[in-house]
Amino acid sequence: MSRYDVVGIEYTVAADAHLPAGRVTHVIEEPGRSLVRVRRGHATEAVCAELNSTHRHIDRHGLWLRRAADFKGNQSWSSTDLPAGPTDGRATPATEARFESVPAAEFPEDVLCVMREQPGLAVWLVRDDHMSKQACDELTEYLTHTVGAGLWVQRWDGSAASRCVTPREFVPDDA
Repeated sequence: MSRYDVVGIEYTVAADAHLPAGRVTHVIEEPGRSLVRVRRGHATEAVCAELNSTHRHIDRHGLWLRRAADFKGNQSWSSTDLPAGPTDGRATPATEARFESVPAAEFPEDVLCVMREQPGLAVWLVRDDHMSKQACDELTEYLTHTVGAGLWVQRWDGSAASRCVTPREFVPDDA
């Protein structure tokens, strides 16, 4: 296993029994994927489907990498115990990654989420009628910790000042 790997991310709407008390999100890191559970009432199935579709594009193109771990309860969340980053010259430690709840009126009717990036920054814009502000805040907390600790790195080829990823910009999932 390399020090950093492309991994899948899967968002699901979950029942209360599958989430820690007092939280509306829970991220579970597994070999080859990250599971993101969002409490029912704090995200719709439709936005989870769009987030999953968008992440498949990100994964296929290796736009983000996750630090490899042995997944025996030993994943290091300490920023003092990080390996050197990928050596392909495209990996950039992002300085900020976050989710933002945006009024539905600011989106086209058929778009539920958009990921906007530039080197060192990634912002998920999510319609407020499909994901709660609390869910966005908790996912931002997760990203702040993991991106800040170097557990997730952004890959940037330097050819563009920014990029925007939505499920409508790439090949359908079944292709």
